[in-house]
Order: sequence, then C-alpha cells, then structure tokens
Amino acid sequence: MSVQQTDKTVTLSLPSGAKATIHFFGAHVTSWITADGKERLYVSKKSAFDGSAPTHVAATFTLDSATYPDLFPKAVVLEYTVTLAGSSLTTALKAVNPKDSDVEIRFKTFYHNYIAVSDAQMISVTGLKSGLQYKDTLKGGEIGSWDGSELKMNARIGK
Repeated sequence: MSVQQTDKTVTLSLPSGAKATIHFFGAHVTSWITADGKERLYVSKKSAFDGSAPTHVAATFTLDSATYPDLFPKAVVLEYTVTLAGSSLTTALKAVNPKDSDVEIRFKTFYHNYIAVSDAQMISVTGLKSGLQYKDTLKGGEIGSWDGSELKMNARIGK
C-alpha cells in the first residue's frame, strides 16, 4: 500500500487500483475508488473542507487533549481508522478515557455518507435491526421504531 500526504489530505492506494482520500479537517473520506476504477462516494462540489462551510460526507488519526487542549479540555483520545481493501472501505471511531482520568466524558458522534449511484430508486438497505429508533424528518421529527424490513429508496425518505 502507498500513502501520500499533503497539508490537507492523506490518500491510500493499493496495487489493485483501490484508493481512498481523507481530509484532515473533520476526517472526511472524500473519495473512495474501488479496484474496478469506480468512484463510490458522492461529494458536492460546494463542500469545503477547511471549516468555512458545513460538510457532509488503514490510516489512523489520533486526537488527544494533550495535543489539542482547546478542542478537548478534558482527558480524551479519539482514534479514527480508515481501512481500504480492493472492494471495501471500513471506518471506525474509538474514544478512550485514560485510566488515570476521573473525568466523565459525554459526547455524540454522527456518521453518514453519500454513495454515488446511477439510479437511487433501485437502491435498498438491508440488515437494519428491528427495534432500532430513528427520527423521521419528513414527519416533523417523529421518533419511530424500525420493524427490521428492507428500506427501499423508491420514494423520498427522512429516516
């Protein structure tokens, strides 16, 4: 695997042709190309990855309170790992409260991505656990409980 780094990004490349680019600001994965040469993520051309505008969208980034006291005034270490394979991309976030810390840390994380597809109405999501709670933005933020069925993208959804 080769790793190329600039002041704003790191790009992972495999001999198979698979490639992923991650921006340091926000640890956004902004490109994922599989071994067949296809870009798998959608990123708006309006997205900025420098803090000037909101963004949506194995390298390990470690953030800790010793290095970034303004971001993390309490003892905490966040480790974000991106693992690239020929036809898959996996991300993981791990938060560690050091054993010598007696400070309780509470925070929320939010993962989401935009997958590049040719026809969104042909897409479905399976494997969502029954009982999973969600907020339906098309119903004024109503909280629902998933029934475990397949989620089809053939209509506008806000879940």
